[in-house]
Amino acid sequence: MGKQWWARILVGRTAVSDSPSESERPDGRFELEWRGVIKGRLLIVLALLGVWVAGLEARLVFLQGIEHETYAQIAERQQQDIKDVDAVRGDIRDRNGQLLAYSVESFDVKANPSIVRDPAREAAELCRAFADCSAAELADMAARLGRKKTKDLIVRAAQDMPPDAVTRIGALAASRQKALKGVTAAAAATMPVPGSIWLVHRSVRYYPKMNVAAHVVGFVKDDGSGAAGVEARFEKQIAGVKGRELVQVDGTPKGDRVFTRIEREPVPGASIELTIDTRLQQIAERELAAGVRAARAEGGAAVMLDPFTGEILAEASYPRSIRMRPSSTHPMPIA
Repeated sequence: MGKQWWARILVGRTAVSDSPSESERPDGRFELEWRGVIKGRLLIVLALLGVWVAGLEARLVFLQGIEHETYAQIAERQQQDIKDVDAVRGDIRDRNGQLLAYSVESFDVKANPSIVRDPAREAAELCRAFADCSAAELADMAARLGRKKTKDLIVRAAQDMPPDAVTRIGALAASRQKALKGVTAAAAATMPVPGSIWLVHRSVRYYPKMNVAAHVVGFVKDDGSGAAGVEARFEKQIAGVKGRELVQVDGTPKGDRVFTRIEREPVPGASIELTIDTRLQQIAERELAAGVRAARAEGGAAVMLDPFTGEILAEASYPRSIRMRPSSTHPMPIA
């Protein structure tokens, strides 16, 4: 009987072959009342469905027609970008060809604190890879990795990264992805998130003669541009011309590159050869310092010239206006 009533409700009549008995058959009034109620409800449901479908269609027309260009531009900005490619700075040499400044390829170590699960553990693993962390640096690193609102943090700059540490950081980042294979979801939830740390290529300036002629050679700023001395005076020649590349990234937290196309190759900077003679420069600086101390003077300066050409062979000042940073693994001159 239930089946018969469901058929009656859906189609308005009995849909089975056998007819109900006289006692089961409802009277005409009941039939008319329920048929009208069911038809009214069906009309309401159909109307609501029609409004819902019309709303979806209107939204699709709005997004894909009217606002298509706007959202296409937003997606393009999120997925691809035009980036500058730094050119390698030219060398600075003395008159005998000895290097006073040159650039090497290194990497910044970056992290995404917003997805770091355990800042203390992350800092400890990074310090083991660096192999030269002090207790103060470990504590500071853990504190910085705990800033959840930060997504792009430089953990250690390229100039403080020796080659063996770069290799260990790269291996650490790669091992995290492999460690997730074959583990349970519960175990994966306690493990470091792949992509929480990564390496960013960067050119680093080195000064092999350390303090010798530091005030003449100068130094570069954190962005790689010249800040003093020859580095700043001949910035356009030494810096070269930046290139451009088209980069497409995926949806991972740090945006891994899935496609890169070089739009314009970078042009390396020109090398500069000074008239300075490093050996004479060392002698001039040493003797000038000794003379200032012996005379108990506040300071002094000395210039050594070639009497036949007027070329400057050495230029010293004491006390030095620029010194090397003693705490850095790869020292850079600072004012």
